[in-house]
Amino acid sequence: MDTQAEPVRNREMCHSAGYGLETGLLDVSGGQEMSTERMKKITAASRLVWVVLLSLALAGLVACGGGKKDTAVATDDSAGMDIDQLLGIDQQKDEEKIAEDKKADDEAEVLRLLGISPEAEKDADSGHDDDGEHGHDDSQSVEGLEAKVKRLERELAEKEVVIADLRKDLEEKDRRLTALQTQALAGKSTTPQPAASSSSAASGSFKSRYNRALELYKARRYKDAIAAFSELLAENPNHSLSDNCQYWIGEAYYGLGNFEQAIAEFEKVYSYPNSNKLDDAIIKLGVTYLKLGNREAARSQFEQLIANYPKSEFVELARSYLAKL
Repeated sequence: MDTQAEPVRNREMCHSAGYGLETGLLDVSGGQEMSTERMKKITAASRLVWVVLLSLALAGLVACGGGKKDTAVATDDSAGMDIDQLLGIDQQKDEEKIAEDKKADDEAEVLRLLGISPEAEKDADSGHDDDGEHGHDDSQSVEGLEAKVKRLERELAEKEVVIADLRKDLEEKDRRLTALQTQALAGKSTTPQPAASSSSAASGSFKSRYNRALELYKARRYKDAIAAFSELLAENPNHSLSDNCQYWIGEAYYGLGNFEQAIAEFEKVYSYPNSNKLDDAIIKLGVTYLKLGNREAARSQFEQLIANYPKSEFVELARSYLAKL
């Protein structure tokens, strides 16, 4: 039922009833024979009609007011429900935030017990994130590893040269020791020999000093070794160990990182045409040229070794270097 239209209908009914009542009164006043008693009845009836009409009008107003009140109550209920829902959402958010804060506190405590700071953990996470950004650096890393492997291979080859040289010296010492032992055994069955000459005494002194100089080199006291070998060469440049002294001077300069001077010293070994250190000097010249970045000069030395000393123990090493050039 439309509560707003009800008062309008009541007013229209009141207007119609009033109009009819006025008409009746006019008709009554117009008749001269209407009695006083009849007038009273009409007046009472009109009052009753007015009361009924007023009652109906009041009922319509009450109904309209009730409808508005119901609408207001419904609106209030809806607003109350919305507030309750909002409060529920806020409460849920608060509970979720409390749970997240507790989880973060627990994680921080675990990291503290493990001795890991949160900053370090963040840096680690950042590092993982950067993996995707720096994926293009993989090729550079591979190239760096390859260069490192090549450098280690060169250093290993250099060590092999030094080891081979030391092995040669050891074999030579063993040979000389065997010869001395043979001479000692032979001397017991013969007449005593005259005292050794000054030259043989000097030779024995040269050998012992050579060995001491070689020990200085092995101890990486390169400058002291250079001085000791140079002193021996100055005293007796024609001794059987002079070429060895010259070679080890080159090795000592190489150990100091003075590669240009090392090349100059290795080349001096060529002045001893019968030296057993020629193939050592050639392979080491090639390695030293590589250190200086002169690949062509290094190639020439390796090829020279293979061509002139095919039975040298350094031939395979020279071929391995050539394969990498």
